[in-house]
Formats: sequence, structure tokens, C-alpha cells
Amino acid sequence: MEIAATAGAAAAAEAGAGKPPAQSKPAEALHQRPVSTAATKPAPGNPTGAVLLHLAHPMEKQGKAQDYASLTSLVAGLVHEIKNPLTTINMNLQLLKEDWSNAETPREKKTLRKLDVIQSETQRLKEILDDFLRFVRIDDLDRRPLDINALLDEIAEFLSNELKARGVEIIRFYDYNLPKCAADAKFIRQAFMNILINAEQAIEGGGQIMVRTSRDGDRVRVEITDTGAGMPPETLAKIFQPWFSTKPSGTGLGLPTTKRIIEEHGGTINLQSEQNRGTSVVVHLPGIEKQDSSTAEQTIR
Repeated sequence: MEIAATAGAAAAAEAGAGKPPAQSKPAEALHQRPVSTAATKPAPGNPTGAVLLHLAHPMEKQGKAQDYASLTSLVAGLVHEIKNPLTTINMNLQLLKEDWSNAETPREKKTLRKLDVIQSETQRLKEILDDFLRFVRIDDLDRRPLDINALLDEIAEFLSNELKARGVEIIRFYDYNLPKCAADAKFIRQAFMNILINAEQAIEGGGQIMVRTSRDGDRVRVEITDTGAGMPPETLAKIFQPWFSTKPSGTGLGLPTTKRIIEEHGGTINLQSEQNRGTSVVVHLPGIEKQDSSTAEQTIR
């Protein structure tokens, strides 16, 4: 109503100025293009604060997507240009360390320690660049039917030796009537790998990680719960912010990348945590099969 009134007022003003009112277009014409509105503050010549119409051109969205793709390509190229000399630096540092491997005097040993520090920081910078590249390159997904249970089994098997060494037991509760998801297996594997590694690293002195899959309407629900240290509310509030990390060697891009992967697949991720109790991560992904009325859950250790 406010839009119509403002348009009517404008027409009346034109008529008063001796100009013929503009011909009104049918209402259907407004629906041919996306419409957004914005209210303006009262001002001279616009005492009521007109509602402005912005008719988005159909090419705008496509143009923004192209701009983002160009920016991603530019960033990826920049990262590669930085990584190339880093690789050379790292290789030469390794050769220098070999030359100083028989250090005997205090000065020689001190030099060797400095070389270790430089190499460690160079490797850390490379890892930051790798994580950043993964973060910006989540596009052009190769979506194919994906069995989430099978994917989680693959990740659990991959991490089994590391989990065993830390005294962490992974327990799986699977619903075997899950629909498959239209997903890029490479990216979804990375997302759940990040979640499980975080769960493992949160546990000190042994514990458990519970992985449960179930149906939630036409979606696949995955819940991963650990018995780790948990997080305070102030940490939980920042957990998906890029570059935020509670780990001394963390890049702060693991969970933001995970969140972006899930959302690019049309899913959601939510995290709850309580100090000294553990953390629970719940992921929902759209399914591509009709729901079966029967259910079957199996516990795997």
C-alpha cells in the first residue's frame, strides 16, 4: 500500500507540474524481475519518506557469480605464486640443515635451532595458504549420489590408528534406510574429516566419539558428539569465524570451511558445547530419495 501511495503521489506531482502522468504498467510486469524496497528518511521534496523500488536486472545475479569466480581465480593464482617460492625456501632450508647436522660448537647448535624454527614457520605458512585455498575454492561442486554412512566409515577407518593411539573409541549408530545426498564427495569428506579431527583433539586422556545418522524428514541428519573438554560460551560464539582458533598451530579456517561446504550443499551445521562435558555437532544435508517408513539402526564399534 505504501508503494502504491508513493507512486500515486509522484503521478499527482507530475500532473500538477503540467506533465502527463506516466502510463502504469500491468502488475505482472513488476513480477518479471526481482523487486527490493528501501524506505528513505523524510527530506525536502520527499516529506513522507518514499519507498524506493529497485528492479534487479536478471543479469545482476549472474554478473555477481562471475565476479566471485574471477576473484576466486585471482586469489588462487596469488596463493600459488606465494607457495612456489615457499617450496624453494623449504627445500633449501632442508639442505642447510643437512650441512649443519653435525653441529658441535654452541654457535653451530644455535644456528641449527634457528634453521628448525624458520623451517617450522615456513611449513606453517604453507598450511595456512593451503587452508585458505580450500576455503575460497568451494564452488563448481561435482554433485553425485553419496552414501553418508559409507563415507563416515571411510573417514573412521582412515583415522583409526590415530584414534587408537590417543585412547579414543569411535562408536557409530547408523540408520541404514537413509536417502543418499547429492553431494561432492571430496568436499563432504573434508567437512566431516574436520569435525572428527576436532572431536579427537578435544579429548585428553582417552574418551569416546559417537557418530549417529538418522532421517529428519527428507534430510539426512549426522550428529557427532565427543566426551572432550567442551568450550565456554565466548569461544562457541566465535567458532565459525575465519582465522579464529584456540589451537597454537591452528589456522582458524577448518570449521569456517566446513560450514561453507555444508551450506554450499544446501545443508546446515549447528554446534553445542558445554565445558567439561563435551561438544555435539549436528549436520543436516538434503536427501534425494523418498522416505521409507521402516527404520534400521545398527551400532558399530
